[in-house]
Amino acid sequence: MDKYLDRNSSVRILSITLALILWFLGVNQQNPIVERSIAVPVEYGEVDPGLALISVSPRSIVVTVEGRQGYLEGLSDADFTALVDLEQIPAGVSHRPIAVSLPQSAGINWGFGALRIVDYEPSVVEITVDQIETRPVDVDIRVVGNPHPDYVADTMQLERATVAVTAPASELQTVDRLSGTIDIEGAESTVTVSVPLRAVDFGGRDVRGAQLASPEIEVTVPIRARPPAATVAVNPQIGGTPESGFRVAKVTVDPQLVTLRAPSDQIGEIDSISTRVLNVDGRSSSFTETVSLVTPGAVVWQSHQEVQVTVVIEEDHIERTLRGIALRPQNLPSGYNWSMEPPEVDVRLRGRRDLVERVTEGLLDATFDARGLEEGEHRVTVKVIVPDGLQHEVQPATILLTLEERT
Repeated sequence: MDKYLDRNSSVRILSITLALILWFLGVNQQNPIVERSIAVPVEYGEVDPGLALISVSPRSIVVTVEGRQGYLEGLSDADFTALVDLEQIPAGVSHRPIAVSLPQSAGINWGFGALRIVDYEPSVVEITVDQIETRPVDVDIRVVGNPHPDYVADTMQLERATVAVTAPASELQTVDRLSGTIDIEGAESTVTVSVPLRAVDFGGRDVRGAQLASPEIEVTVPIRARPPAATVAVNPQIGGTPESGFRVAKVTVDPQLVTLRAPSDQIGEIDSISTRVLNVDGRSSSFTETVSLVTPGAVVWQSHQEVQVTVVIEEDHIERTLRGIALRPQNLPSGYNWSMEPPEVDVRLRGRRDLVERVTEGLLDATFDARGLEEGEHRVTVKVIVPDGLQHEVQPATILLTLEERT
């Protein structure tokens, strides 16, 4: 009986052993031991007071683990801890080792086929730490918008001109000013608001990490009523003389009206505003020029400081009549006595003033042609030669020529 039991026990043990071997072989085939690489973010603690963490590089590492395939498929980066100790780290650039662990709390089976961290890369990180500093920075508030047209804004008033800014030294040195805006569009009374401030660099870009002792300040823009207004005509002033033979034909101004403001006891006395004198000396063509206005002494504001003045210059044409110009015959036939009626003519000249005024009676040659005429009375045309550029009219245009044969 005992021999039977011993033999039976041996069989059981052998069966269990064979079953375990078969199970192990099956597990190795269906759930083999493999490796897997997982990107794990780097964690770090706080730096000492008075310091600021600027950068950590790299931000993540690659952890390679070994274990059963089925177990590895359930892993994520949250199951790992990649920790860097920043205690007593100095200002500047440092290199610190990374401690990687797989916590028990991750819920992984640590029995047969447990996981193992094979490697991780890199094993150190570069840490940049900066000293925290504080300095006063100027406040720069920009006014946007315009008050109601009947009101004017006076000098802006700030609760304080500077505000203390705290930041890492490398960032603090880039802070140029504390920027803010106040809107006074359409205001008819003093505007007082709390304006948020932004630490910005020379290019107006926000400086990250800057902490302001006062993130906003009170800003006041006094608004007061303007003096009464009046709309008056612009009076263009022209000086000098155009080139000889030319004249100023027309002067226009744009705008023709401007609005002025002056004390109530003086505004009624202002009916126009003049431009500075625009010189036309030697000009022979039209032109447009921007001309400043001459502000009357009582005026405290005007809608325009300059206007466009257009001067139209054209030729100065006149008419002039030269009387009693003696006639000179040409090509009289021989053997005849002759007479003419009238013996003189008038010449009316038209053209540029300078050309007309240069002509005298002695410069005009009034003639008629008697070529081929015979005895008797003849109506002949008078011809007058005048300088180029002039038009003329002869009065009378014809005369009566009488030819009588000599006896």
